[in-house]
Order: sequence, then C-alpha cells, then structure tokens
Amino acid sequence: MDTYKRAYRKLGNQGLFDSEERTSMLNALGNPLERLSETIDFEMFRETLEMGLYKERLTNAGAKPYDYVLMFKILVLQRMYNLSDEQTEYQIVDRTSSRNFLGLASGYKNHAKVDAKSKLIKKAVTTSAEQHDSVPTRLLIDNDDRGQEVIRDVQPRCRFGAKCRQKHLDQPGLQRVPI
Repeated sequence: MDTYKRAYRKLGNQGLFDSEERTSMLNALGNPLERLSETIDFEMFRETLEMGLYKERLTNAGAKPYDYVLMFKILVLQRMYNLSDEQTEYQIVDRTSSRNFLGLASGYKNHAKVDAKSKLIKKAVTTSAEQHDSVPTRLLIDNDDRGQEVIRDVQPRCRFGAKCRQKHLDQPGLQRVPI
C-alpha cells in the first residue's frame, strides 16, 4: 500500500467575496426568485395589504407584527415551491436566495447618476441589498433629466451558463430607459 497521502480540494474556506460571487453566479444561471423580484415591485401591494390586514394595537405589549409585504412574499415563496410552513422556515434560514428575495440578507448596493459628457458623478445613493433597483432610480432622477436618455447597468442574463458569463465578463449589460 502506498503511503502517499492524497490532497483533495476542500470546500468551506470562504474568501472575502465568495458570498457575492455565489449570488452573482446563481443570478446568472437564472435564479427565479431574482427574476421575480426584478419583474414585480412588491411594494405596490403594501397599501392593499395594510388596508386589509392592519389592526389597531390597543397596547404596546407583545411582539410587533411582521411586515405585511414580507409575509406576502413568504406566501409567494411557499406557493411557488409547494412548501409546508416548516419547510418554508427551513428554506428561509438555509437558502441565501430565499433570504435575498425576502429582503433579509445583509449588504448594500451603490447607485450613481453620472453625467454622460463629463463622466462626473452628479448624485449617489446607497441602498440595502434587498431594495429593488427601481427605487434608487427614482431617487436619482429629477426634473432636470426630463427628455434625456437614461442608461442603467444591468447584469446580463443568458441561458448558456458559464460560456455566456465568460463572454460577458467584461461587458456589463446596458439597458436604455426613456424618462
């Protein structure tokens, strides 16, 4: 028997940016929860949910209720994957993509309004990572921007996985949006 000890690659030693890279990879592969978040601004349901569910608290005793939009998104997650209450709780605790969808993951995103001619930053906003990208866009654009073209940097989506990611590695997606 040979006494040579084989060396195998181990998982678990995480680098500084491994979590961000893993999330980006999941999104590039077609994370359905990310697509759902990009397609639907769940904040548009807040007023309806609060009108239908809000109950006046008689005292400050007891736990405060969970955010109605958060609970609505949990129901969407539960129905989308046909999960029991226990499995829903497990998936929220276990899966980063579920926490990102629900807005429970930590982190920040920087957004900037840059002048096309001078390339100078005119305005900047930092939001929590779970915030939908349409929110800071509204904060960055003002009346001076009317009639101008807005170009947003978006992550490229491709059904070809790693080959597409390698092809677009240095080419961020640009999306032209009229104001």
